[in-house]
Amino acid sequence: MNAPRKMALTLIFLSLTGCSAEKKALRQEQRAIDELGEASGLYWHAMRWSDYGAAATFYLDDQYRMDWMNQMVEAPPYKYSAAKVIRVEVSPEYAEPEEGVLREGRVFIQVQGYKMPEQIMEQKMITQVWDRYEGGWFIATEGEAGE
Repeated sequence: MNAPRKMALTLIFLSLTGCSAEKKALRQEQRAIDELGEASGLYWHAMRWSDYGAAATFYLDDQYRMDWMNQMVEAPPYKYSAAKVIRVEVSPEYAEPEEGVLREGRVFIQVQGYKMPEQIMEQKMITQVWDRYEGGWFIATEGEAGE
């Protein structure tokens, strides 16, 4: 095989493998977005119906989960009447996972509900930060958008 032809075949092979690696990375990112969207949807469905046991499964730390569940059962600070996931974003997978976190995601949710005990209906946007571990997505922090 002559040198120019060999070089051309090598370049074609490298460009094809580069494309497939890029496509694989895009598929992995889309899968992560889909999984986080599904996890967030399940969490907000549970919150909408005051199923705090189901919602608590999305908190990784056992002590935090129990404290949160007790607070929600005794005196929930907010009652949700509707929640809709607006947007889901994920970071690239970390090259060096820190404390088991493989990647981070942000979920933007439009919620409607009221504070207890005032019961004045309001609508707002919430941004949640989620962390991806081997076992799935878990809520890292909660807060209103812009905070």
